[in-house]
Amino acid sequence: MTIIRRHGPRPIREDPGFVYVMTAEHGGVKIGMSTDPTRRCKVVNRNKAIKAVVVSQRHFADHQDAERLTHIALAKWRLSGEWYSCPVETAVAAVEALPA
Repeated sequence: MTIIRRHGPRPIREDPGFVYVMTAEHGGVKIGMSTDPTRRCKVVNRNKAIKAVVVSQRHFADHQDAERLTHIALAKWRLSGEWYSCPVETAVAAVEALPA
């Protein structure tokens, strides 16, 4: 069996939504995707018993790919899952640097 690995962005597909940046009272930065970042923040606050707020959100034609590329760009700051230790400005800049 031959495994073919791709690098870079996937072909654009119709998967619109937002990539958001949240900050939490413990200082962590969360980068995620959702079609409704405000609702997603409420779920995070309820399930994790933390106080998080959405500080930035940006719409993308393919929000899954945009989130993946943002996670790659911020990999050296990854704490666990979608949580990062980078400055919030760095996270927002990584999202803003992507083509919509």
